Amino acid sequence: SLVLPVMSDKSVIAKWMQEQRRRNRKSGSGYGMLVKCAGFSILGILGLTISAIVYLKRAHGSAQHAHKGAIGSPAALQSVAKGSAITSSAHENLLGMVPTTLTFYTEQDCKGESLKISASDTVNGVYDFCGKGYPSGKSLQGNIKSWKPEGSGEIELHLNCGKNNYWASLIPKVDECTNYYDWPSTNRVVMKQTSYLSEKQPLYASKDPELKKYHIVWSGESSRYMGYQTQANYYGFEVSNNARNGRWSRILSCGQPDDLANQFPTFHAKRHPYSRRYGPLNKADG
Repeated sequence: SLVLPVMSDKSVIAKWMQEQRRRNRKSGSGYGMLVKCAGFSILGILGLTISAIVYLKRAHGSAQHAHKGAIGSPAALQSVAKGSAITSSAHENLLGMVPTTLTFYTEQDCKGESLKISASDTVNGVYDFCGKGYPSGKSLQGNIKSWKPEGSGEIELHLNCGKNNYWASLIPKVDECTNYYDWPSTNRVVMKQTSYLSEKQPLYASKDPELKKYHIVWSGESSRYMGYQTQANYYGFEVSNNARNGRWSRILSCGQPDDLANQFPTFHAKRHPYSRRYGPLNKADG
């Protein structure tokens, strides 16, 4: 136990302080112990710092290796950083996309002379057939017998050069080699790098939150004639109490949602070129 001396006796106080110093040196307590503890603490902090630096360097090296593997090569990484063009394989690794292309053939079943176009051959994705030809000089107009779309996007078909007049679409994921028919006549294509099939449709809930027991599907086109049928069909669904256990959806064959899409649950499907050759294919488009 520590007994403090009487403060009025200076000699006793001096002796007491001397004794305390002697005890501190002998036992290693007090200031000496503080110095030792501080020394060990500094060594410990230095050790932890060195360990952290080594760990961070290793982690950074692993992350760089994994990142390079994900995008292909260091050259591809530099291209992305500079905003320059990169290869198709780098595009596919970076975005899960393959550039959209279209190849024209002078014979059916994708045979004969060919001409392949990509985004670099278009003006903002638009490619007019007027004035264009095969490598031999043969005009595209009147000499397309088949075509083959490729890539992750889609290709819109339009009737006229110089303006958009949509009538159908080619989907590379669905269509491969497709024979070309001269009616309706296509004179312009619009190439898109993403397909509507890979995008969510904001006006249509793809998942049924209530998990109904059955799903009634109504398919049709965007016209006044089929607009009345859509209203009548949905009215019948409601008044027959099917809404309690079932779900109703309208599949619309159209290039884009129409004015009824925000009133009735509608999924829009772009028209296939063959649908003009056989009318009921407006159902198969969806």
